[in-house]
Amino acid sequence: MALVEIRKLNATNYLGIWKIEEPESFFHENLWLDQDELDFLNQIKNEGRRAQWLSSRLLIRKIINPKGQILMEWDDFGKPVIINYDFEVSISHCRDMVAVIVGDRKSGIDIEKKSEKIKRIAKKFVRDDEWSFVKEGLEIEYFLAIWAAKETLFKYKGGGGIDFKEHMQVLPFDMAPQGSFHMNYLKNANEKVELRFEWVDEHMLTYCV
Repeated sequence: MALVEIRKLNATNYLGIWKIEEPESFFHENLWLDQDELDFLNQIKNEGRRAQWLSSRLLIRKIINPKGQILMEWDDFGKPVIINYDFEVSISHCRDMVAVIVGDRKSGIDIEKKSEKIKRIAKKFVRDDEWSFVKEGLEIEYFLAIWAAKETLFKYKGGGGIDFKEHMQVLPFDMAPQGSFHMNYLKNANEKVELRFEWVDEHMLTYCV
């Protein structure tokens, strides 16, 4: 089983990371899926996305450790909601890695694979004041952290109409194997939020609770 880690963030919130190495049959044997969920799963034709969906459900189950089935749905903005347990949940997946936070507090999480591609699209989401602290030679690492941070804050705040450049500002920080930084959420008012970041198997993981 490729469970990387389940970590206690505070008294009631847990972070889980899974590296997908198992066949799809493994997840079916370890999950309790109803017919609606099976019907939804059958609509997903891409094998990788099916594995991401199944592994995130199993990871949530291992954190909650319920006696019965976990029922989930998604709101109009794609936020996952557990409907039969009083828990908040945030989910992210990238290729063969899945990360979740489950607990009684609102959260956001994102995991992104290190790739040169991020340099080609950076201008779409990096603000001028964020470019100013990106160190030469570490552009990929900083761009990836900025993107993941904004995905995390988007999930944390929920709702729609959020512009990644106009409404989100990552404040200066130093790149490291792990650490923290602050962001300003600028939509309607100026709200400062602290995020944690770390590298996990060539992936950038960011989260806030």
